[in-house]
Amino acid sequence: MPILDASALEEESMNATFLSFVQDFDDLTGAPKWAQSSRIIGVVSAVVLYLIHAVVKKKFGVNWCSFVHACVVGSFSFVAVWLNVYAAESLTGTTEPLGAILCQGPLTTFHSIVPAITMGFGVFDVAEGIGMAKTDFVSI
Repeated sequence: MPILDASALEEESMNATFLSFVQDFDDLTGAPKWAQSSRIIGVVSAVVLYLIHAVVKKKFGVNWCSFVHACVVGSFSFVAVWLNVYAAESLTGTTEPLGAILCQGPLTTFHSIVPAITMGFGVFDVAEGIGMAKTDFVSI
């Protein structure tokens, strides 16, 4: 990950709030140590979503594993995109997507965790789609 200069952000700004949220998440979970292992995150997210599906199933007409995935990935993605657009240059000296093009790595741990969670959901989603019916999943 690139070195972030959080002192470049204005205090009490939305950028600083989101960066503080990411930092609190990192401190609480130790994410910088395990966030680089996308396969493990994908497998764990697939297992967690399967457990939600097996235990809760579809209550009240809601597919709860899809709902949980959407809430987690949606909120993490919002923070990641916000930081890309409004804070990347202040934090690293390089705008996005130029930082990605220059292979500087993910801006925060959220930038590497979100795709891995979605990878796990994708495996679960494909399996669920195949199980629903061939006509719903594959058109011949």
